[in-house]
This record gives sequence, C-alpha cells and structure tokens, in this order.
Amino acid sequence: MRIDGSLSKVGIGTGNTISADLHVQGTGSSDTSPVLLVETTDSGTSTGPDLILYRNSSSPADSDTLGHLMYRGKNDAGSPQDVTYAQIYAKATKAATFAN
Repeated sequence: MRIDGSLSKVGIGTGNTISADLHVQGTGSSDTSPVLLVETTDSGTSTGPDLILYRNSSSPADSDTLGHLMYRGKNDAGSPQDVTYAQIYAKATKAATFAN
C-alpha cells in the first residue's frame, strides 16, 4: 500500500503509480479471488453490504450527476485499446426533498 500525503492519494497494489484518489489494482481471476470484496458478517435480515455513491453537494441542483459506473476493457485490435463497453449513469432529474 502506498499513501501519498502530498497528493492525498492511496494506492493498493499499484506500485508507485496512483491514478485516482483511491486506486486498487489486483489480479482477481475468479469469483473466489476478486480484486475488491465488500462483505458483511451481520446475521440479521435488515441489510446486506451497502455500496453508497454519495454526492454531498453544498448546492444541489436539478440535473446533478450522482454517480457513474463504467465497465472498461481492452479490445482485440493489433495494439489493444481501452474501450468502455457499458455505463450506468444516475442523475438527479429534480433535486427535491424526499423522506428516507
């Protein structure tokens, strides 16, 4: 693990190259050996492990982007290129007050 305090970045398995605020790199090769695992050991039925993408804006507005998941991989060209194969966007169409 590398922590670069001057840039406020953390790298896990990345060597000296940290490409994001939190960069995790690994060689997960199956469902039993994933790169990232979010797990709960709670035996109750009320919740499972939660992954929350939280836009905590001081000035929320209509059409704010809330999160973006991208599925990227290499193509099969002679010199493989990065390709985004699928994306999921979430947008606040109306920044209104809702009860949780």
